[in-house]
This record gives sequence, C-alpha cells and structure tokens, in this order.
Amino acid sequence: MAKITLPSYIKEGHGRMDDAVIVTRKGTNYMMVYKKTKREQTVNQQAVQDAFKTVVADWKYLTGIIRKSWDVYTGDTNVSGYNAFMGVNISHRRAGEPLELCAGMGEEILMNLTAAPGTAGEIVCTFLPTETGRHITFFSRKEVEPGIKSPISRHDSGTGTVSPFTITGLETGANYYIYAVVTDSQYDSALTVSQSVAVSSIAG
Repeated sequence: MAKITLPSYIKEGHGRMDDAVIVTRKGTNYMMVYKKTKREQTVNQQAVQDAFKTVVADWKYLTGIIRKSWDVYTGDTNVSGYNAFMGVNISHRRAGEPLELCAGMGEEILMNLTAAPGTAGEIVCTFLPTETGRHITFFSRKEVEPGIKSPISRHDSGTGTVSPFTITGLETGANYYIYAVVTDSQYDSALTVSQSVAVSSIAG
C-alpha cells in the first residue's frame, strides 16, 4: 500500500482507478492494488448455468416449422418463441429428461414411438401409421455430461413412412434421445407440425 499526495484542491480520495484503489484514512491518502473478488458458484447455480448454455445450443439446431410452433405457442404474449423454449426446457435438461423439442401446431402426434439398438451405429424406430400424406421427421441427440453441448441431427423419413425406420450414422454404444414430429409436407416446406415425442436408446 503506497502513501500518496493529492493535489491541494482535492481534500480526500476514494474509489478505483484502473487497477488501483485510492482511499483516505485519518487524513492520509493511500493507493492500493485493486483485486477483484471471485465469487464461487454453488452446485445449484452451476447446474442452472450448464443447463442454460446447452439448451441455447439446442435451439440453434432447430429451424423452420419447429421454431414457428414455439412462436405460436406464446400466443398474444410478449414472450418470444425462443424464451418459451428455454423456459420449458431448462428444467428438463437439469433433470436429465428429454426436451420438449416442438410445441406442436395442428398435427396429431406420432403414436407408440419406440426405439431399440440396430446394427453398428443404428437405432431402429417403430411407430403407428400416420394419416395419408403426412411426413415424419426424426431428430437425434447424443446424451452427454451436464454442461456439454451436443448437436441435434435431423433425419427426414419422407412421406408415408412405414414402420420401422432406421436412423444411421450414430456412435456405436452411445445413448441417444430420439425425437419425432409429424408434418403436413416435407419438413422445409411444412405449414403444420405435431408436438414432439421422445424416446431413448443405445445405438447398436
């Protein structure tokens, strides 16, 4: 701590200037090195932060009709689709549960979805038939440790998809969440979409 002399028109000093702090004690002015205090996060705070940053990353992988469904989900409120998605899903991520990937907008959900390991790098999905002309789109996300970002991959199955449908190109032995939505046409041009359903499985 260094003793300093202030100009005559400044009677006392206090506050921070860059990396130094000026204080006046008993009429004597001192300059000290400023040290920023680091606040340790609690376990709960770290869990919330980890969940938040991974759900933010998840949103970035979602496009088109799924994002539109979240905008519709908020109705006439001032809440954005992004904020609605975050508000619904952070608690799911913290609990190690599948996300609500899509809020749904006009289509019936895919019924009786199941998933099981296939051959190397594959997961086989079974489900009940959809209405004529409907499309099914699957999404996969590898389960990882809390706070680690993992991409969401889209798997378009086409119109009139017949069960089972096999998702390929996965990491053998890794556990995945599998999501599915039904749309009125191919995903990129869809105008309506179902609420997502989710299952988990290990890739063969």
